[in-house]
Amino acid sequence: MIEFFAEILQKLGEELGTPLNVDKNGACLLVYKRILKVQIQNYPEKEELLLGAFLGEIVPGKFRENVFKEALKTNSLFPNQGAFSYVKRSNELILSHLVPYEGLTSSHLSKILLELIEKANLWYSSIQSGSLHLVAQDVRPERSDRPMFGIR
Repeated sequence: MIEFFAEILQKLGEELGTPLNVDKNGACLLVYKRILKVQIQNYPEKEELLLGAFLGEIVPGKFRENVFKEALKTNSLFPNQGAFSYVKRSNELILSHLVPYEGLTSSHLSKILLELIEKANLWYSSIQSGSLHLVAQDVRPERSDRPMFGIR
């Protein structure tokens, strides 16, 4: 399965126009606009990839509480485009998404990766600016005329 990871990274790199390789840790680190770090990690034993975007340090205080509250709201949405987690040792928020190998193509991975980057960039910018008004809009579910679970 390590060969699968190297092969899909190579094809993804061709689609993105940049060479991508597996590093010594069995992962691939991308840097978007020289600011946002996104790691692609291979988990061959689970036959899935983990995409993780590092959203930056959030210092303790009311703002961090509000970030956590909005992140939890986002985690509860379905379908979700990743889940937020917090790394206590670095005070860092991470947006991650698990992608199963089954049926995975480089174009599908590219689509998932670009969606994750778009969302991560919104959150990163909001965290860096100290304002959550953009992410608060992101977590509101779109209204639908269809009743929940199709029940009328």
